[in-house]
Amino acid sequence: LLLVIGLPVVIATAFIQNRQAGPDSSESPRPVQPDEDHSDQDAQPFFLFTWRNSILGGVLAFSLLFGFAGLYVIIKDRGESFAPAEAVATEAGEGIAIVPFTVRGEGLDVWREGMMDVFTASLDDVGGYRTISSRTVMARWRDAVSEDGDADLATARDVARRSGAKYVMTGSAVALGENVRLAADIYDVETGREIGASQVEGPADSVLVMVDELGVEVMQALMRSAGAQGLSIRQTQAIVTASLPALRAYLRAEALYRNARFERAIEAYEEALELDPEMSLAHARVADAYGWIENIASDKAAEHFDYALAHLERLPPRERTLVQANAAVLAGDLEGVDPLRAATRKYPDDPEAWFLLGEFYTHYGGNLLLEMEDARRAFDRAIELDPSFAPYYLHAVEMAIIERDTARVEELLEALEPLQARRTPALLLSRDLILGDSSAQARATAALDTVDDAVLRDIYPDMWQTSGRPIAMMAVFDELSRRRDPGGDLKVWLHFMAGQPSAVEGETHPWIEAGILHVMFRPMPPEAFAGHPWDGCGLQLGSGAIHCAAALGEAFVRSGERESLDSLVAVQLPRLKEEQRRVGAERYQWQIDLLGEAVRAYSVSTSNRASAIEQLEELQGSGGVADYWIRVWLAELYEAEDNVEETIRYLESLRYTFRDSYVNYRLGQ
Repeated sequence: LLLVIGLPVVIATAFIQNRQAGPDSSESPRPVQPDEDHSDQDAQPFFLFTWRNSILGGVLAFSLLFGFAGLYVIIKDRGESFAPAEAVATEAGEGIAIVPFTVRGEGLDVWREGMMDVFTASLDDVGGYRTISSRTVMARWRDAVSEDGDADLATARDVARRSGAKYVMTGSAVALGENVRLAADIYDVETGREIGASQVEGPADSVLVMVDELGVEVMQALMRSAGAQGLSIRQTQAIVTASLPALRAYLRAEALYRNARFERAIEAYEEALELDPEMSLAHARVADAYGWIENIASDKAAEHFDYALAHLERLPPRERTLVQANAAVLAGDLEGVDPLRAATRKYPDDPEAWFLLGEFYTHYGGNLLLEMEDARRAFDRAIELDPSFAPYYLHAVEMAIIERDTARVEELLEALEPLQARRTPALLLSRDLILGDSSAQARATAALDTVDDAVLRDIYPDMWQTSGRPIAMMAVFDELSRRRDPGGDLKVWLHFMAGQPSAVEGETHPWIEAGILHVMFRPMPPEAFAGHPWDGCGLQLGSGAIHCAAALGEAFVRSGERESLDSLVAVQLPRLKEEQRRVGAERYQWQIDLLGEAVRAYSVSTSNRASAIEQLEELQGSGGVADYWIRVWLAELYEAEDNVEETIRYLESLRYTFRDSYVNYRLGQ
C-alpha cells in the first residue's frame, strides 16, 4: 500500500517542485563563496524534495511499518514467534495434535486431559507421524476454551493449527454402566475433512487396552488416507493388527528393511510378532528378510512364509499375490512366476511386483530359459517406480558387476549410497576387486584386514562364482580363514571355480572332489566315481546332496552300472528324502522326486536318445537343483544329435551357474 500510494505522491511532488524552480532549475547551482552575504536571500524550505530525500523517507516509513508490525505480532502471539521451534512445533508438518476429550460419567474427569497424554505418547512415531506435545496443545487450548469446557470442531482445528499440527484428534469417553465407550475422530486441520472415526467399548478397568485398540484404528484410518513413512497407501491397507505397539514395531521394521538393514529389520519384525503373533504381513516380511541374510533356501524364511500362506485370507488380493510370489521365489516353485507376470500387467505401477519378477529371473532365469537382461529390465522398472527403496538396487548392482557394465555399476552405486544400505560397502569392495584396475585391486586387498566381518560375509556368492574373476576374490576368503570365520571354507570351491583343483587335493573326500569337478569344472569320466560308496553324498544335505546324487546317477548311466542306478533311484533317493525330512529340509522333497524321474529319463539315452530328450523336455522348467541337471543332460543329448541351436540354448541357460567357466568354453567351441 505504501508503494501504491507513495509513487504518485513522489511523481507529483517532483513535477510541482520542478515547475516552481523555473526553467534553469536543471542547471547545477553556482558554488557558494565563503565571503558572500546571504542575509537578504529568501529562507530555504526545511525539506526540499529530491530523489535522495524521497528514498530516505521511504526507508523511514518502511522501518516504522515493520516496527509496528513486529510489535503487533509480539503482543498478539505472546512471543511465540521468537520461541524455540520445539516449543511451538512449527516444523511438525505431519504432526497430530490430540485435544482434551469430552467426558460424560462419574469418575471419568481424569481422562479429559489424561487421554491427551496417553495418545500423545502412544501414537508418536507410528508410521512416521509425530504427535505435538500435550503441554503445547494445552497452552493453546486454555487460551481458546474455558476451564473444563468443551469446544466445537472449528476451535479444536484452530488450536491444532496454532500448535503446528496438520491433523487434529478429538474424542470422547462416556460411562455406560460398568463399561466405558471411547470414541475418536481425526481431521485434516486445514480442510476440516474427516480422515477417520472409530470407537471401542469395554470394562472401565480396561481403558488402557481400549486405548491401544482405538489408537490402531485411528492410525490405520490415517495411513489408509495419507500413507505411512516409506509405505504406499496400498501397503498400509494390508497391515492388520489390534496392537498399537505391534504396529509401531512393524513400521519401524519396514523403515529398516527399506534401507536394506535386514538384521535390525528382523529384530523389529519379531518384536511385532511377539506382540501380535497373528500378524500375517509381518510373517511374510520377516521371511523375506531372512532370505536376504541367510540364503534363498532359509529354513527360518520357509517357516514364516508357511504361516503367511496359511492365513492369506487376512490380506487384500494384491498383497496375497505378492506374498505367494515371494514364497515361491524362496521355495524355487516356478509355478509362481506366471501369476506374478500377470500382476505386473494388471498393476504396472507396483514396484514390488516388478522387483519380485526380477528376483524370479535372477535366481531361476536358467530354469526359465531367460537371459540376465530380462532380470535387469524388471529391476530397472522397480527402481524407476521407487528409487528410494534400497533392496531394489542390490541384485541390480551385482548383475552389472557380473556383466562388466562399469557405467551401470557407478550409476547404481551413486543412487544407492545416500540410502545407507548395509550391503553398500560389500558392493563397493566387490566392484574394486572385480572391475578395478591393478591399483584399485591392490588397495582393496591391502585394506581387507580393516573391513568388518559383516562386510566380508555380505559379498554375494555370485560375485565370486560367476563374475569370471575368482582369483580376485581369493584374498577375501584368506581373510575370513584368518579370522576363523566359517565362510573361509568356501575357498575350496573358489579354487575349483578358478580351475585349480590341485590346490585342494587331499582336503576333501576323493568322491567329493570328483563330484565338485564334475558339477563345477568339467565332466568327469565314469571311473572317477568307481569304488566310492553312496554315503559320500551323506556328507552333506540340502542342495549339495541332490547335486551329489545327480552326478552319481549320471556316472552310473554312462558306465552302464544298471544295478547301482536302480538302487540309487529305488533305495537311496527315498533314504535321502527321509534324511532331509528328519533335519527339517522338507522343501527338497519334490526336488528329490524330480531327480529320480530325470535320472530314469536320462538312462533311456543309452538306447533311445530321442525318447530321452522328449522325457527330459517334459520335466524341464520345474525349478530346483534337479532342473539344473536336466538342462545339463539336454545340452549333452542335443549335441549328440547334432542339434546346434538347442545345444546352445541349453548351454546358455547354464551360464552364471557353477558351470559358468566350462559352459563358456563349450559355447566358444
